Amino acid sequence: MNNIINWLSKHRVTLLLILIALAGFIYSKDDVTMAGNESSRMGTIQCLVDYGTFAIEKGVFKSLDRVIINNHIYGDKPLLIQVLTAIPYWAISKVAGFTIEEYYHLPIFLLNYLCFYSLNLLMFWLFHKMISEKLPDSSKSFLLFSAAALIFSTMLFSYSVSINNHTPAAAATLILLFILTRMEQYGALSGLTFLAGVTTGTLLNFEFIFGGVFGISTFWLIWISEKGAIRWRPAFFYAAGAFMMIALGAVINTIAHGTPVPLYSHTHGLGLNPLLFEYIYNSTFGFKGIFLYMPVLLFVFPAAFKNRNRLKNFMLGSLAAVTVLYWFVTQEYGGCSFGFRYLIPVIPIAFYYIVLDLQNWQKNLKFALFIICIIWGIAVSQLGAYNPWCYSWEPHISGDQYAKFKNSFLGNFFCWSFEHYPESALTEWQIKYYGFHSSGRFLMDSYMNAKKIDMFEPVLKRFPIPEE
Repeated sequence: MNNIINWLSKHRVTLLLILIALAGFIYSKDDVTMAGNESSRMGTIQCLVDYGTFAIEKGVFKSLDRVIINNHIYGDKPLLIQVLTAIPYWAISKVAGFTIEEYYHLPIFLLNYLCFYSLNLLMFWLFHKMISEKLPDSSKSFLLFSAAALIFSTMLFSYSVSINNHTPAAAATLILLFILTRMEQYGALSGLTFLAGVTTGTLLNFEFIFGGVFGISTFWLIWISEKGAIRWRPAFFYAAGAFMMIALGAVINTIAHGTPVPLYSHTHGLGLNPLLFEYIYNSTFGFKGIFLYMPVLLFVFPAAFKNRNRLKNFMLGSLAAVTVLYWFVTQEYGGCSFGFRYLIPVIPIAFYYIVLDLQNWQKNLKFALFIICIIWGIAVSQLGAYNPWCYSWEPHISGDQYAKFKNSFLGNFFCWSFEHYPESALTEWQIKYYGFHSSGRFLMDSYMNAKKIDMFEPVLKRFPIPEE
């Protein structure tokens, strides 16, 4: 018995990696919703491999997130993620023979699992390594718990089950933080600064605002030393790495549709938010608020003012700048999506400094609240994984017809409970709460969006269309 306990203790990291990997088999999606963010990306991947073109009109995925150029339809999303994901799809379809058109569910599941959910394994392992090095005297169980909580109690888990740009961007921010902590330890070595540039350039291809803010702040951090000296050589290598990835993105765009400018600029413009204060509230504590969905992130505020150093100031300052920019230049809440998805890449850095502040297990009110927030986050993140691209209230898209379903985790819970327990008292209570006709329409539209055709009959049976 002691030998078994010792073996389990010795291989705790491996066992948790296996647990995370197994969870992916349960939650990773084998279908693509009607939401444009997801369908436009998967459509580009399929057509690039199966038809040798970035145009998506020949594929099985139709998307509203599109641009028409020279009578061809293209997805409007930045292309680096699609090109990278096309590599394993080429192997799945050309080598193994599992094409999306013929097999559909299997290749979609494999792509979601291998290319997106697997990033949870990377983030767990890297995060555990980083906090273990910073907190060598902390309990091993606390370090493992914290690394697992990063994944399971946040929206990192929610979005990792399907194709998206937020999970890769979050992984990039964590990798950037890891590289910069190595620079703290070893100095601004050319290899490290080059890798930092590659990382921020890659991040720019995933998320424009995150890449822009972290690209500038990291350049400044490398260029000017803590003592104020200018470091030309490290700055040059950083810029070389960053511009290499920026150029790669421009080349891909040019090959795809004849211009280095991302097609995202055709469908999304910048402008000051006319409902700024309402937007700030709803994206923080309101119906899509990151602190409502992931209250554990509130612990970053007390952590921000303790044990301050230059890197910490730059990283948390960059998170603040990104958040403010999203408040000012965006006006909608992410379309068909779970929570305020734009800020998902802030999670790894914020969580890192939260754990460094807590340091170990504690017997006080603050730590009790931390555990409660983790438990709440786990419940919410699982609801997000049910359908991260869920129907939710967006007045510029749907008007007020989904006004009763502003909160996306409650909307997902309603769809989940009707799907699995349609006759339960809880489901009946939700129908009464939302209203009979509103409930029927929301459920039908949600299942239609998720392409859950088998749910159409139960919905129509419970909410029959009135005869004229």
